Amino acid sequence: MDQVFNELSTASTSAQACLSDKFAVFKALYSLSKASTKLIEQGLSKQIRVTEDFMTRYFARDYSVIEWTYDTLTGRDHTVRSLLIGRFSASPHAEKLCQQEGVTELEQYHVKNISCSGLALAYLWGIPALSLMGNPDFTPPMVDIVYNFIDTMDEIAQETYSVGLVCEENDVSHHADAIRLVVHSILRDGQSLLMHAPDLLPYLVFSNVAREQLNNIDSTDYSFPRIRDILLELNRAMYDVEQKHMQRFNPKGFRFTPSESQTATTGENGARHTFTFSDNVQHLCEAHMRISASKRIYFKGIESSCKVYIGYVGEHLPTKKY
Repeated sequence: MDQVFNELSTASTSAQACLSDKFAVFKALYSLSKASTKLIEQGLSKQIRVTEDFMTRYFARDYSVIEWTYDTLTGRDHTVRSLLIGRFSASPHAEKLCQQEGVTELEQYHVKNISCSGLALAYLWGIPALSLMGNPDFTPPMVDIVYNFIDTMDEIAQETYSVGLVCEENDVSHHADAIRLVVHSILRDGQSLLMHAPDLLPYLVFSNVAREQLNNIDSTDYSFPRIRDILLELNRAMYDVEQKHMQRFNPKGFRFTPSESQTATTGENGARHTFTFSDNVQHLCEAHMRISASKRIYFKGIESSCKVYIGYVGEHLPTKKY
């Protein structure tokens, strides 16, 4: 798993830059380099994913990234530049990686209506983003980003997510558990998830179809971290029903849709939403959560038995729209 840089901690124009001069930049980049090294110690790779416009952005007023790249530096500042230039990755850029995670042209992650591909990628990967200190809008440990999308009624909807920020090495400790879950989780692919499900996901029951689908998902599949996170959230929500006596099963996030339209779950389409579980029990799994633009997890939560029946993990099933 690579590191990710928050491009909005820099500026698209000189006048918008928060840092006053290049000496403030050198101090901030030194802290950033130490934070990056700390993230490597936590298990992330040396590569730092940046956006397509990274080289044209500004660290400070009248001091752009490209000027820093070719500036005459000595001592520590030269060492820091050599280290970071070796880590900032030319491609694939954050925008492309977001597309690989399923983000489409009809969706946007933003902060104050400014697109934030770096923060979006960090959110989708479940890791904190490296951020240049000095911008008051991006103060660790967290920042909120807004997600705009077209909902099932063809209307524009919004959700807000929190993303971790790291400006200096001491900030990393706030996100150690999240990084550990991504890098060192025993739930590293579909097979390991099924193997550990009885202990780690005790409220979930998998259909024969879902088991086969998960068995075919390996650790290189870009969608697996999101699949794992959705299943963890479904397990948490049913835990709240049983242990915290919540009156209803109410999972959060991931574009949770409690039910499809009637035309999507009746007749032939209804049969496609119905799955067989152990002892030949069948359930209509019309609730779903979004893996990507084209993929969903379909399930049915039953409060009386405190179980979530996972019917299907894959391409969007037929509905009135699809």
